[in-house]
Amino acid sequence: MEQNYIEKQVKNQIQLIVRETNSEVNYSALRFQSKLKLSGIFIIPNKGKGPPGQTRSPGYFPKHPPDEVATPDRVSNPVRGKGHIFNSIHFFKTIKPNFLLQLNFLIMKKQFLFLTMFSVALIFAGTNKSYAQCADDALHPMAGKDYHYVITTAGGGTAKSYEWIVTTSTDIVKTGTFATTIAPGPTTYTITNAGTADATINWSPTVIAAAMAATPTDYYVAVKYVATSAADGCDVDNVKAYKINPVNMFQIDLANVKSDGSAGTGNNCTSTVVDAKITAGATPTITYDYGTSSVYVKVTAKNFSGSWDMTVGSGLLAALNAAESGKLYWSPTIGGTEIEVTPGTAITIPEKTIDPTDAEDIYLRLEVDHNTWEGLTAEAFPFAVDGKDKAGNDDVSATCAADADIVTQTILERPTITNGTVVGGFIMP
Repeated sequence: MEQNYIEKQVKNQIQLIVRETNSEVNYSALRFQSKLKLSGIFIIPNKGKGPPGQTRSPGYFPKHPPDEVATPDRVSNPVRGKGHIFNSIHFFKTIKPNFLLQLNFLIMKKQFLFLTMFSVALIFAGTNKSYAQCADDALHPMAGKDYHYVITTAGGGTAKSYEWIVTTSTDIVKTGTFATTIAPGPTTYTITNAGTADATINWSPTVIAAAMAATPTDYYVAVKYVATSAADGCDVDNVKAYKINPVNMFQIDLANVKSDGSAGTGNNCTSTVVDAKITAGATPTITYDYGTSSVYVKVTAKNFSGSWDMTVGSGLLAALNAAESGKLYWSPTIGGTEIEVTPGTAITIPEKTIDPTDAEDIYLRLEVDHNTWEGLTAEAFPFAVDGKDKAGNDDVSATCAADADIVTQTILERPTITNGTVVGGFIMP
């Protein structure tokens, strides 16, 4: 379809030249142009008046040369007869180059337009699509926070009643009945002051998960207001509704800390040597115990409600030397009662009564038993932590985009001792 359209446009250009020179010989000479793979060639509007019965297109071609005496390079026009000559030299030196030049110009303009549109498309394609916004309000609530839904009224008479509901139905009123389908609570939401002009709703993580699922559930807040008319005492009502677009703002942040909970640099001195015991004999040996080191990471969770799950990546223990062993623990306070964690397996952090906008800190401690590994090179331990709220919503970044939280704690190398000039050298393990 596209190719036929292009060929038709090129043919139109050729026919213009034929009319311009009134020669079928021209048409024969130009037929090769229809084989060019050129797209989007459009004829510009004619400017001015042409000769009677002819079309003038000065935007593309100069006027044809005056009639000349036929020579080997000139061919008589079999259509118009004597006096109408096609000048082949003029065509190939002037008309053809100008024709191609105009085609080139048009193609370059279309290419520039295409590149411009393509660049704009890339800009929009790169826009983060994870969430429409990363700021909460009554119409974009996050989990666990109270939001006020306030209306004012005027006219109709004296206020009689207010009724607020949360629903997933699009039938706010059906056959005269308000709120025929109400979303279940309190696992989905809690609503207070529903009989006033200022209702308070607290949304659960379940709503966020359902509203942001691949097949989302739509939630609406509706209010019915009834007033008593002073004129004849009848009740008159009105109904309005809001569309709710929840946002997932559950976030976790990681920070390297020291054993006392203060901010750390991520660099930690290794342990002191605990034991170095010689086994006596003609060829004595020595056994070293290089002690145990611990590194700490603070995990801060916020913008959630209820319990949440944490998973520490299995790559943490994979960083151990073959001679070492390690264990991971978590605790709600630094130095408090610890619970062992298996990297790669989710653990549930119990619900804690806090304002959802406040932060909850927990602490991870990696204990590394160096055993017989001397540790002459530094070891880097990656703490990659993923979080999910109790409804399964993943933790997100400060911009509400998908997030990968990771910090690295490094145990620095132990100093190396090298034998100098003593023959025989050190006792070896």
